[in-house]
Amino acid sequence: MLIVFTSEIKKYLLKLFKLIIMSKIKINYFVDMLMFIFFIVTSVTGLISFLLPRGRSLYLGIPRGDLVFIHSWAGLILIVLVGLHLILHWGWIKNMTKHLFKK
Repeated sequence: MLIVFTSEIKKYLLKLFKLIIMSKIKINYFVDMLMFIFFIVTSVTGLISFLLPRGRSLYLGIPRGDLVFIHSWAGLILIVLVGLHLILHWGWIKNMTKHLFKK
């Protein structure tokens, strides 16, 4: 009876472990995809604002002020996503730092 009970607990714990790992993998995937999207948005709006002649206030019908607004908010969201990315990979960062700087 104890062997069956222990076996069932192992199965349950394995399922739970897989669910947690898959959840972390999915969260990491979505954080990374969002980081990529907001990086592109920030880069494109920054380059357009930088390269747009100063006398011109529209680019493809979008006012310069709106480009700056989009650029600023995309940049702030990107900062938050990078923070989440670092939190998700903190264990790896610690382990690699220890490995690279061990005496």
